[in-house]
Amino acid sequence: MFRQIEIHLHQRHFQKILWKKGLNEPVQIFKLKTVTYGTTPACYLSTRVLKQLSLDERENFPKAADIVLHDVYLDDILSGCSSFNELESLKTELTQLFKISPSTNHIFTKRDVLSQNARIFDPLGLLGPVISKAKFFMQQLWLLKFEWHEKLPVPVAAEWASFVLSLPVLERLKIPRFVLSENLESIILYGFSDASEKGFGAVTYVSVIKNNGDRHSHLLCRKSRVAPLKTLTIPRSPNFGGLWESGVKSFKTHLKRVAGNSNLTLEEFITLLTEIEVVLNLRPISPLSSDFDDFETLYTGHF
Repeated sequence: MFRQIEIHLHQRHFQKILWKKGLNEPVQIFKLKTVTYGTTPACYLSTRVLKQLSLDERENFPKAADIVLHDVYLDDILSGCSSFNELESLKTELTQLFKISPSTNHIFTKRDVLSQNARIFDPLGLLGPVISKAKFFMQQLWLLKFEWHEKLPVPVAAEWASFVLSLPVLERLKIPRFVLSENLESIILYGFSDASEKGFGAVTYVSVIKNNGDRHSHLLCRKSRVAPLKTLTIPRSPNFGGLWESGVKSFKTHLKRVAGNSNLTLEEFITLLTEIEVVLNLRPISPLSSDFDDFETLYTGHF
């Protein structure tokens, strides 16, 4: 039972062990992730987790929660039922209760999910696969018509808790941001887009060619969106990504027109990118009124 209970991530440094594979091998340090049998608090932690689990899940598993609160001694359940069918039902309920890990035993609402999504700062879209998964989950909540303060069902909450627990892995993700180099001959931008039934997106790569012929390609930025609730056919979906590719094409046209084959410093290149962005965002989309004398228009910068 002890090894089925995970220790909080910030508390694992209290459970370190030293390990050597051989006499001449270096000493390795490991952190134990679960409750360790033989330590002083092991029995308390295991029984306390079971108690908290039964208290939190009493609404979903009333019979099993009552058994865990009153008929459990360490890892043994000392209880019984009046009939075989009742015993089978209790066994099933206990099994379902114990499948809920403490890490997923949280109360989530749709507002909590949206709040967690907003905390992921990714202006360039480099974490697109992760953020897209969160967006898909949020869209599913809309389809299920949950209210903002409504408690999510256990299976749905468990799925979201599993996603949240995986987010710290992103701290180890390293993406090189400096995409230029010295002695440049040319810079090429490539844009790709694709779509599926769940969403569509576009990605831009920058390819740098040096004077000696060496070429380096890097991910520059990307953009993705969840497919609308109204079902789109797969042949039509890439058209949305095509809009982004069209924007990349316009960007490349302005960049080529202004920079040409000039060798730009990093500061000059960033300044040029910013100016092109401003120009593209000032493109008129639609008049703001039906008055012919009113020349004010709606442009992308308004958004």
